[in-house]
Amino acid sequence: MYCQQKSDDFDEAALQPDAVDYEFDRYFRWDYTLGTIEVNERASSEDQQRASVTIELYRLNHGHPSFRKRELRKRAQGRSDPLDDFAYRNYVDGPTAPASTLPSRGSQERSEGGYWMTR
Repeated sequence: MYCQQKSDDFDEAALQPDAVDYEFDRYFRWDYTLGTIEVNERASSEDQQRASVTIELYRLNHGHPSFRKRELRKRAQGRSDPLDDFAYRNYVDGPTAPASTLPSRGSQERSEGGYWMTR
């Protein structure tokens, strides 16, 4: 199969981030405690369904959460590297909490109020 071919798993409901009307916050939110991308529960039921399909179809939470959290810790430690130098830029651009309050390596806990965030 070539990268431009639709696989058997293709779903018309999947979001197209290059679409003119696409806005990340409309469909998703970040869980900064777990490093996962989640469905925005404030979205319409149709948008929630499309977000869910997209997360599963592209396996957005398979293998990525620990890497996202690592990049967030780097940024929170006061590194002055330009945002474009970080992997998962959309993720690390979010919280402004001090490094001491961010999830530690391997943490599965959510603080009260957590880092559930829509940007």
